[in-house]
Amino acid sequence: MPEEIFYYIYAVLYSNVYRTKYAEFLRTDFPRIPFTKNHKLFKGIGECGKKLVDLHLLKSKEIDPPIAKFEGKGENKVEKVTFKEGEVLINKEQYFEGISEEVWKYQIGGYQVCDKWLKDRKGQGLSLDDIKHYCKVVTAIKHTIEIQKEIDNLYPEIEKKLSNSRILRTNNDLDPTYLCFAQKRISPNSKIEFDLTDTAKSNIVSFLKERFSNLIPRHNLSSDNQ
Repeated sequence: MPEEIFYYIYAVLYSNVYRTKYAEFLRTDFPRIPFTKNHKLFKGIGECGKKLVDLHLLKSKEIDPPIAKFEGKGENKVEKVTFKEGEVLINKEQYFEGISEEVWKYQIGGYQVCDKWLKDRKGQGLSLDDIKHYCKVVTAIKHTIEIQKEIDNLYPEIEKKLSNSRILRTNNDLDPTYLCFAQKRISPNSKIEFDLTDTAKSNIVSFLKERFSNLIPRHNLSSDNQ
């Protein structure tokens, strides 16, 4: 199924091993995706990709209940954003708790997401929906980090037999920025959005179905499936 290819690509692009190894190339050209013939490995990485997609669309069951909570009494006004020992203070009396330093420092598109979103609302009061949304995003980031570690454990297996693998290069028909979340959509007076929408996902899946459906490895075609 085209969706399987989509999830596989999404997972590979979230591998820190892949990003680090091909950092220079990714700065100057579209990504090349190594395709394994190992069906089990393909499925395993694809499952990680699907989990990421659900998280980034904020549709995953993993974000409910959220790991973060909003504490303190006041007007919910963002005055000064400070991180200290698992708490993100927005003023002298109110704060979000349950946020690890790793989640707090997590960056997308060069921005520290948890910090940037709040600072864009400096001087404003957070609504109940804003608070709930922020807690969900924090939770999504936590699980994203965990899944990225799973992918990094699997990814080296892809390149062990890279000479026998297929390489897919995306082109102008498929903008690779759709495959990375929140690259450009952290802006004042708007919720954090992941740069993966249902429409973008649908368009990518259609593209893959048209051009690359023959790349899905099958058990009877997997020469390195053992």
